[in-house]
Amino acid sequence: MDCDLCTSQKVDSDYYFCAECDRNYHKECVESPLDISYPYHVQQSFQLYFSHKRSEHCITCRKKLWGMVYYSALCDIFMHIHCAQATIPFLIDHPKKHDHTLTLFPRQACLACNV
Repeated sequence: MDCDLCTSQKVDSDYYFCAECDRNYHKECVESPLDISYPYHVQQSFQLYFSHKRSEHCITCRKKLWGMVYYSALCDIFMHIHCAQATIPFLIDHPKKHDHTLTLFPRQACLACNV
């Protein structure tokens, strides 16, 4: 089912339905806060924004954006709502890619603009 806010299809999500408009909305999209902070961009906030262009890319998954997204005007960067809400693993264990457990050490500066 496509969400009319984020325009993505996410089958494992709860959703709201408007019978009058015949539209579906992911629960997390409807309940998304207007402003958020993100662990890798602590000195700036992201605002909920409707993207009309398909030329921007999400800073976390690198996929193209369309519909409701988060935007930081300070760095001119965008993020999918789902990417902004995803939990970041601090320990990962990929035996096929590395012999040892990897630990994440978040940078204090923005990866895109060093702010």
